[in-house]
Amino acid sequence: MKPTPIPQDGWTDEDIGREVILKMPYGTLVHDRIVFINSPDGSQLIGPATELGALAARMSYVIPILHAHDEYIMSMDDNTEGGTNE
Repeated sequence: MKPTPIPQDGWTDEDIGREVILKMPYGTLVHDRIVFINSPDGSQLIGPATELGALAARMSYVIPILHAHDEYIMSMDDNTEGGTNE
């Protein structure tokens, strides 16, 4: 069993549904399939289900964290407006 080479220009629509073998960082070979997901910005991502599943999971956590961070920064700005600079 040999790992499937990653296309130089990345995965395309034509690859969706294709069976592949991934080589994980420590050498484990995993049977997988090329799929697509829609990212939060509306773009389509194409790649192995294992990789896109990990990205989707990260996005589900990262986006709320980024929003909370932005709200916190804005609240800090609101608290410093009108203050004195000594």
